[in-house]
Amino acid sequence: EEGTWTPTCSIGTVTADNAWYVKVGTLVTVNCKLDAFTDNSDANLISIEGLPFTSKASNHTATGSMMADEMAGGPYFPYISSNGTNIRMYAQTSGGFSNLRYIDTIGNTTIYLTITYQS
Repeated sequence: EEGTWTPTCSIGTVTADNAWYVKVGTLVTVNCKLDAFTDNSDANLISIEGLPFTSKASNHTATGSMMADEMAGGPYFPYISSNGTNIRMYAQTSGGFSNLRYIDTIGNTTIYLTITYQS
């Protein structure tokens, strides 16, 4: 199965392009380009919602690849938790990882991500 999905964010709005998914059995791959985050002052973590399928309810979680332009730090990675319906974003740090927050985006921030998970 192939289709498109509509990524949204939990705070403010975001412009999404090239948002597609492919589902083969229980394996789902999603892709999108995100930019023009409207809320750059909120300290909550970035949560991209609207996944086409809920992730599998198990101890298994999913990470994928992500790159960001006009955002400090990195490297970055997206994450879907068990039984999840949203993508959270993190940056690698020397002590582990930290949440990416809306305040970390600026007017020109662009995020490209691809993630594969089980539904």
